[in-house]
Amino acid sequence: MRFLLALVLGHCWISCCRATNHVIDCDGVEPSHNITGPADGTNFFSVGGEFSSYSNGAKCTILIQPPEDLGRIRFIFTFFQTEKSRDHLAITKADGSKMYLTGDLLTPLVIQVDSSSVELVFTADKSHHPNSQTMQLGFNATYVSGDDDEACYNDCSGHGVCVEGLCNCESSAFIGSDCSIEALQLVDGVSQSVDDLKVGGWAYFFFTAEEQFGWLVDVVDTGPVDSDAFLVVGKDYVPRLSTGAFDETDWLDWYYDRTDIHYVVKSRAEPGTYYVGVANHKKRATHKLSAQITLRTSAYGEKACILDCSGHGTCDTATGGCDCTGGWENTGWNYPSSCRFEVKDAQIDHTTEEDNLRVGDWNYFHVAVSSEQAGRRHLLVDLMVHTTHAQTILLVRKDEVPRLGQDLVPTYDAFEADFGDPNGFATVHGSLQSITVGMANLTEGDWYIGVYNLWGFTGVNEESHATAEYSLYVNLYSAGLPCPRSKARSVTATHRR
Repeated sequence: MRFLLALVLGHCWISCCRATNHVIDCDGVEPSHNITGPADGTNFFSVGGEFSSYSNGAKCTILIQPPEDLGRIRFIFTFFQTEKSRDHLAITKADGSKMYLTGDLLTPLVIQVDSSSVELVFTADKSHHPNSQTMQLGFNATYVSGDDDEACYNDCSGHGVCVEGLCNCESSAFIGSDCSIEALQLVDGVSQSVDDLKVGGWAYFFFTAEEQFGWLVDVVDTGPVDSDAFLVVGKDYVPRLSTGAFDETDWLDWYYDRTDIHYVVKSRAEPGTYYVGVANHKKRATHKLSAQITLRTSAYGEKACILDCSGHGTCDTATGGCDCTGGWENTGWNYPSSCRFEVKDAQIDHTTEEDNLRVGDWNYFHVAVSSEQAGRRHLLVDLMVHTTHAQTILLVRKDEVPRLGQDLVPTYDAFEADFGDPNGFATVHGSLQSITVGMANLTEGDWYIGVYNLWGFTGVNEESHATAEYSLYVNLYSAGLPCPRSKARSVTATHRR
């Protein structure tokens, strides 16, 4: 039977033409299903099943009755995702006891039951979701004979030892019931790549410690805006995307796709093996994910800094914040800081072209107003966005850069700035915005221009779905009005104070 165990995601080495797929109807129309095909890996059964969700309130019984006289049946789940603790698959053992599978489980998953026939009952708790379909996708499985203790699924992929039909993987670098999933080891301060991770795919990493310490893991999304990275960490076990199936996560990822930076920090960590999972969320992503992941360690009780302050600041290990050097600013909100954004000098009477303002990022520009210009010039800033599905905002502030208010979603009033263009911001996704700071308000000193690409899933209309390309025109003029760089211009900017 060993060669029959070479099943990978619904395919087998032999008898593929004989494979039978049983898509189980769990809507109550056919509440009980008998599957009597041989235990050779050619009979597959599913509820929902990876590509379509199951019904809320579903309940059905699946009776596996292979024709062979078996002492043990080995189930191989190639996909399993239900709502944790609410929707579950109950597997009845020979002694009448039950095993419950629930949540987002790492697959392939091998379960052995000492019996010649097995009853499985799938139940979905309809009280939690008002909709007819769940967000979770159910499961796919097949079954083979488990009577040969020396035969393990996929022969443990060459990375483990078979013990009574189950694999003991040779090291922390190989995980899963068949040791087929490789977890790459993270080394302090060394970045590793996640390349073209498919929608619904996972990349796994691990790091170990023999004494108490502090750690931070940051992931920087470098791929398309429509990928959606989730970061979870588990101590001494492999984390997944279910409540209770991880120890640490970047909680904001669960509600907002607000930045390319995802991070988890723990200043007081105990010795052990820590598994890090990066997922490209199956329900929210539409493109492959590419990213850089880095582990940063610190002394016990101290905090490492995100991106190590991007090489443009000093890390305060007491707070985990960065003291940025001149000309560099922080990430999105005031905290946590990363010193990612360079402040460039604006070129006067010149149009600057920018083509890579990612969602949740700032472009900053500096204008120095001299004593001779103060009260005698107007500051004009024109923004024209060339990307249809980008939603940007243009802001001007005296003495410090504009920012998004700490812990606020990016509506117009949530930003800290002195001047903006609310009418332009609200029209055609903010594609045309203009700010004029008149002579009466233009004082001597440092003025800062900020262009921000709003992040999505904010619960309001203002949200971006694309990296922004735009043109920015800046001028200090004394009389008349410079020729418009766009077909529309706000005649009067709004003073925000």
